[in-house]
Amino acid sequence: MTIHYYPTVNSMSIDLTADSLKIISISRKSSIIFFNALSYSDELKQISEIDFKKLEDSYSNSCIDDGLAFDILIEKDALKKTIYVGNYYQNEIGEIIRFVNTFVSTNNRIWYDKDQLTKDYENCRARMKNPS
Repeated sequence: MTIHYYPTVNSMSIDLTADSLKIISISRKSSIIFFNALSYSDELKQISEIDFKKLEDSYSNSCIDDGLAFDILIEKDALKKTIYVGNYYQNEIGEIIRFVNTFVSTNNRIWYDKDQLTKDYENCRARMKNPS
């Protein structure tokens, strides 16, 4: 699985496989900024058991034009799927991000705050129901 994360001009590609986690800085010149070999764990097993076929192709908060944006490219068995995430919290994706963030330093973590993203989405829905 690959996560293309676009927080700034210097984007990152995060490659998560059954046996490694690699973060590549994508700017003018791509370079590996983090690598960690992985061993079997219950959490990695949980991620591998996510039914990606059931996930939608896009999760976004239409009230926010910029901010958090990333694509997840999933290749599992015969499945190849890309999921776009923009300013929206989705539980299974949250599990993946939480797993990745446990290994990397603070400056390489993916910001994916469940409380803030859920609050922003609920505020958006309220504004759409009751426009001023």
